[in-house]
Amino acid sequence: GEVTVRLLTHESGESKGMAFVDVDSPEALAQALALHHSVLDGRPITVERSVGGKDKAKRSERINELRGKQKTALEERLRAVLDEFREKGVLTDGIMDDSNEKVMLQLNANGASTILTAFSKLPEDDRSAARLHQMALGFKAHGALQPPPPTLPAKGRGAPCAR
Repeated sequence: GEVTVRLLTHESGESKGMAFVDVDSPEALAQALALHHSVLDGRPITVERSVGGKDKAKRSERINELRGKQKTALEERLRAVLDEFREKGVLTDGIMDDSNEKVMLQLNANGASTILTAFSKLPEDDRSAARLHQMALGFKAHGALQPPPPTLPAKGRGAPCAR
């Protein structure tokens, strides 16, 4: 469908970091709203429906109503992704602890799916609650999967150090 973007700028032409995006279909709207809390150019973005009107109280009430609906829809999509990976046996109670669930709920469903797909490809011995948490936090901070930290060789087995 057709998408129109109106970027808000200062008089100098510099971006205010905000834009209005108009879409012409419910499907495009759903796709746009699914990007809420994703990362663009290293910065988290907020994608919400706008509400026009001059009555601030009514506008604020309507915005809060739409935010509630959007939050519910995003949580439902995310829970569906988590359930899918539970059914596949990737997420067990020991791995999906409260801490990981909290971080996953701060992501969008696309991000969670990316993380869980990568997590499912790890050897089973490498799958742990701590590893999933590390992957989720890295994704949340950078908007992409981060390489795992290097593992240090066991004591006395590393390359000799020059002194």
